[in-house]
Amino acid sequence: MAKYLPLEHRELNPTLQKALPTDASFKTRITIAKGLVPLGTADLLSALYYLCGDPDKRVRKAAQVSLRELPETLIFVGVNAETHTKLLHFLATRKFDNENIHIKVALHNRVTDPTLAFIALHTEKEHVIEVVTKNEAAILRYPSILWALSNNENCPKHILDRLTQFYEVQKKHSFVDDITSNQRKVIEEAKKELKPHVKKAAVEMTDEASKDGQPAFSMPDDRLHSGFRVSDLLNSEFDDEGIFSLDLMKDSDKPLEADEKAPLVQRIGQMSMVDRMLLALHGNAEARQFLIRTPNKMIQECVMRNPRITTREIVGLTREKSTSQNILDSISRNREWTRNYEIIHQLCWNPKTTNSYILRFLPRLNLKDIRKLSRSKMVAQFTANQARNLALRMEKNR
Repeated sequence: MAKYLPLEHRELNPTLQKALPTDASFKTRITIAKGLVPLGTADLLSALYYLCGDPDKRVRKAAQVSLRELPETLIFVGVNAETHTKLLHFLATRKFDNENIHIKVALHNRVTDPTLAFIALHTEKEHVIEVVTKNEAAILRYPSILWALSNNENCPKHILDRLTQFYEVQKKHSFVDDITSNQRKVIEEAKKELKPHVKKAAVEMTDEASKDGQPAFSMPDDRLHSGFRVSDLLNSEFDDEGIFSLDLMKDSDKPLEADEKAPLVQRIGQMSMVDRMLLALHGNAEARQFLIRTPNKMIQECVMRNPRITTREIVGLTREKSTSQNILDSISRNREWTRNYEIIHQLCWNPKTTNSYILRFLPRLNLKDIRKLSRSKMVAQFTANQARNLALRMEKNR
């Protein structure tokens, strides 16, 4: 079951059908997509989800951003008795710090069995697992839920054993016998989609979502195509004005504390690929600091093109041994940055700097620094050898 299933207009409640008629103007749709129209919390949640499938790219993008940045407290309140099954499933696929959202979805009278199976497979919260396992009628009706629980390493063994025995008593055979090959295939494919929580991924900076270039937040985004290039972001279609909130655009007066970084990291982790690139191109220092460490080369390139990036940040990147060679090459090619002595000095010390750039930068260093490089065991052997030869020549010519 797809994570995002567009809502039909007829599936909206009467209030939203009136606020968003089928012939609603672009101005009306974009205003609602940006959350600028006073709506009840439940109607706002449904309207944003509906507009994520709007034919106009600008409306879709605005709705996706608004939905991503909607506080979890509002999402929890927005789920009511009328919430559509498609929206319930979408919420089930999202990561939340507030486990009560998934509990509310699992207990909803409209929740579908495939949605319960998705929660059963993906949830890391024992309280959520307990809620799913108490729906014994759904388990008997749709044994894929039990199959999903058996594939969730967070499901306690005693709960799984109890449900397995319960199913066998009721059905007179094992639940495995009732799992069709198609259902089993769906679960196996869903297992491959399992990703670490964005907070854990932020520590490691190697989450699967970044590796394959796909957003952790799977909303339709046809702005990204196979031939996409960073230069495409300069088109008017990618105007970033008003997309990101001020805390992602405006530099703060003081560095963020650890507990302040976590929500920021989570929000960035849930962005689509294109929005991450836009943020890398225009965002503040905190956003750049996170995005430059993602392994995606296109995002890294956007950070390096950000006109607000400072010399201090560049020096810091050249000093870090974890900085990728792709970033170091980008710095080495930039004539403005390589006019700075400290930058070329640190590039020579970094063992990942390409040899051709080492040959270019070494003669620009003073003799004292060249001698240090020639004696150091912390630099690449090529750099040390070249520095030693250069130092001998410079001393001979003195």
